[in-house]
Amino acid sequence: MSHNDLTGQTFGRLTVIEESGRSSNGSVLWLCRCSCRKMKTATASHLLGGYIQSCGCLNKQCAAEKGMSVMGKKSDGMSLERIINQLSSLKVNSEDFARNEKDDPDSVWREDIVTLEEAISILSDLQDYGCSTADEFRDWFHDVKLMQKESQSMHRRFRVEERPYHRDGVWHCPACDHRVMPKHSFCHWCGKKLGGW
Repeated sequence: MSHNDLTGQTFGRLTVIEESGRSSNGSVLWLCRCSCRKMKTATASHLLGGYIQSCGCLNKQCAAEKGMSVMGKKSDGMSLERIINQLSSLKVNSEDFARNEKDDPDSVWREDIVTLEEAISILSDLQDYGCSTADEFRDWFHDVKLMQKESQSMHRRFRVEERPYHRDGVWHCPACDHRVMPKHSFCHWCGKKLGGW
């Protein structure tokens, strides 16, 4: 065991399981389980410094967010082509830094490269669909997030079956807490799908 035992600690989406050997430069490697259930090894310095926070599943999520941050208020009216060029330049810089850390397979720069490649890919796809400016992308992204929330809300409310609970001799809806009749398949108050009678 290492002097600094990280077993059981959580860093971002990663929970440390056990020590897993040493890297090529002699740093202790820790085996971690990501919240998506994939395994990842990382050094203590990368975990403690916050440089590695997932198995890589966070990269796709960050790719869209990184694209949005590049297109913040300063980029109003900026074309997606110009933003893609800026991201490509950042990717080249990250590749240069990664070459300097070639002995470290978990280099933060390698994760940046993957994230930037995904952001560039997403923005290129948006261009193919006719989106040409940051404002159009921002509107599209906002609409997609709203539709996603509405879809999740409808799914929870109408599709996911939940068992009513019994309190004070009466059955209640788990979603709105109103009384419901036994064996009914929907709450007449909120529309929640009921089951498990």
